[in-house]
Amino acid sequence: EGALLQELGSPGRGLGRRDEAGTALARRPASLLQLLDAGRELLRGLRAGITGLRGAGDPDYIDGELKALFERGEIIGPRIVPTGHALTTTGGHETSNPAVRVADGPDGYRKAVRDNIRNGAEHIKVIMSGGIWGPAWDDIFSVFHAEDELQAIFGTATPRGFPIMAHTGSAGPAKLAVSHG
Repeated sequence: EGALLQELGSPGRGLGRRDEAGTALARRPASLLQLLDAGRELLRGLRAGITGLRGAGDPDYIDGELKALFERGEIIGPRIVPTGHALTTTGGHETSNPAVRVADGPDGYRKAVRDNIRNGAEHIKVIMSGGIWGPAWDDIFSVFHAEDELQAIFGTATPRGFPIMAHTGSAGPAKLAVSHG
């Protein structure tokens, strides 16, 4: 696996999104086995008629890795719109999920949005409220972000053309997301 990873991980080849200088972009590059597992599942979906998918949280940026392979024609797969990490607050929904990045304050959210963009995200997912299960503080009706944090998220992504996907469990947080764009 190591020699194959080294070959596939070289600039311009398979694994590893890289900038113009050939520097790896992903903080935690996906392993070959992770890519093979994800690719196998995507091919199963493709055979079942699923021709595209939108990522909703990916801690290892595998969705972007696979999109690059598909677009280069190295392997066959569906159209992918990658997202990177979903974003939530300390004490927010899904904080123990590895696909979720916890951030706090406007600067923390600006960095999180920029990191996702740098690693190939084409949209940003923000977890605006709690879900239907979890501790009592994980409230489906409450907005977890301060106004300045929401302004940082939307104000960093939207002007650059990156849409926001808001995870909400009730009308109040959904309306707030819509009001931010």
